[in-house]
Amino acid sequence: MIATLLVGSVFVGTLVFSLALWGFFLSLGLRWAKAKSVSVIRIAVVTLLVPVLDLLITAVSHAVLSDEALGVLIAIRLVVTFVIPCMIIGMIFHLSLLRSLQAWLVALVSQLLIMLLVFLVVRPFLVETFAIPTNSMAPTILGQHWQGTCAKCGSPAFCSPSLDFAGSPQMICSRFHVSQPQNIDRRVYQGDRIVAAKFLRPDRWDIVIFRFPENPSVLFAKRLVGLPGETIEIRDGCVLANGRKLTPPPSVQGIEYLSEVENYHGTVWGSADHPAKLGNDEYFVLGDFSAQARDSRLWERGAAGHSPYAVPASNMVGVVTNIYWPNSRWIAFR
Repeated sequence: MIATLLVGSVFVGTLVFSLALWGFFLSLGLRWAKAKSVSVIRIAVVTLLVPVLDLLITAVSHAVLSDEALGVLIAIRLVVTFVIPCMIIGMIFHLSLLRSLQAWLVALVSQLLIMLLVFLVVRPFLVETFAIPTNSMAPTILGQHWQGTCAKCGSPAFCSPSLDFAGSPQMICSRFHVSQPQNIDRRVYQGDRIVAAKFLRPDRWDIVIFRFPENPSVLFAKRLVGLPGETIEIRDGCVLANGRKLTPPPSVQGIEYLSEVENYHGTVWGSADHPAKLGNDEYFVLGDFSAQARDSRLWERGAAGHSPYAVPASNMVGVVTNIYWPNSRWIAFR
């Protein structure tokens, strides 16, 4: 939870700083527009009212309109961005539309500075948000998915949408049982959005974001199970490090990792025949939905100078601390 508090502090601190900076540049703009009814309280009211209305109108428009109404959504976005701030400034400070526009244009400088702060400091070194497209980490983190009921225990189960409607797909439930339920809700539910902290050192069992060794332009999210210098083997569903059986944390009790993959004819790294020997700067990662995860076990080509199954330390991007959306899925991992 300490990591979650630190990540929250970064977001809150950035928000407070951006509001303060916007208020400061608004005061400069009001001076340029020769506004007479200027006070700290009025500046604070405008500084808070503009983003609140922005969020409210944007949320309502997305809730009411579908994604197909792209033109209407763009028009609403333009109104929220340009028209509403000028109207509020004019009403609070008794300015004409032209004078309000003058003040608002100066206030825009603060948004440019905040963008530089986010893209040059916050995202590269502190925290970044990601959308998850796949279900290799289900049920812990979900991509776009179908829902069902586990045939073994009755818990909610999940799988990726499939074009094959004839059969019953494999699903994994919240207790990590893999089954083929018959009662599947084939509506496509949206995936989770997560936060990763880039200032944290990755530990065993963390969910990490990393650049895929075969294609560094692609980011993966997987569970870190093997640490530098260890030899990793998967046996009877469990992970062994240097011959010692590892005990998963309570959040993933019952998880089973596969050392044999159906219909796969390549090398399965971490199996009894091909244990994964990690170098001093290498990690071994697995997906929670082991039957449908493309993880260290199945990679065919590694980063330059590294084994196929290894994630070099230099490829590590961050440690996942939270699912922040949808709010029904909110959880803190660290």
